[in-house]
Amino acid sequence: MSNFYSNSKNVQEIETILSSDRLETYLSLANFNHTQALVLYRSNILKSHRFYTILLILEVCLRNKIDICLSKKFGTRWFDGTAILLTSVQNHSIVELKNFEKRGQVIASLSFGFWTAFFGKTFEELWRKELRTIFSTSEALKRGYIADKLKNIRILRNRIAHHECILKMELNSLEESAIQLIQWLSPVAYEWLVFDLL
Repeated sequence: MSNFYSNSKNVQEIETILSSDRLETYLSLANFNHTQALVLYRSNILKSHRFYTILLILEVCLRNKIDICLSKKFGTRWFDGTAILLTSVQNHSIVELKNFEKRGQVIASLSFGFWTAFFGKTFEELWRKELRTIFSTSEALKRGYIADKLKNIRILRNRIAHHECILKMELNSLEESAIQLIQWLSPVAYEWLVFDLL
């Protein structure tokens, strides 16, 4: 254990900065050992940091592959029309971006949740006809399989984005799923990720 933690003033200062509400989860995990709770908190930060690049690349790949696919079929302003019946949550997201003139701004501003919603049951027909093609794999993928993977990854992503604890999650499995999805969406992006970033 670092000498940093042997100074009680250091521990008190970090606890003040983080707040008791934020530390509650870590204190529980550490059997209310304050020093160990801070060690766990820092470990959570480092694990979250490791996922940042993977999640960023997955989100960008997914977003842009879906956009390319839907643009080919329904036109570049597919999100404006009635060609695709979006969910009410997706429609609300589009309405909030109505002041953006450039379509690129709209696409980039839509949340990961917006994009992952395309793999819900509502879009089964869109999956069979169009969205299945965005994945480069010989595996017989089912929409529900992709939806489950994306749901779990979205939960992880949101926990990281809100600085919440991810230590109790199945991190190895989630990392494998995210990397596998990147590989299916873009084998080239996968190679770049593995070569340069992991």
